Amino acid sequence: MDSLQLDLATLVGRLEQVEAEGGWEHASPIALDRILTCDLPRLREHLTPEAVALLDASR
Repeated sequence: MDSLQLDLATLVGRLEQVEAEGGWEHASPIALDRILTCDLPRLREHLTPEAVALLDASR
């Protein structure tokens, strides 16, 4: 498994955790922080322009 696949798998795992905790409003602040400050910045160059625009608009 290359590093991009590992990063994507990590992000998916954290997003599944957020969903299991009841969504963004109820999720652990630690999980949300890791997604927003670690996972997404590392993966940003692999996202479509539309996904980047949505990410930027959500902040």
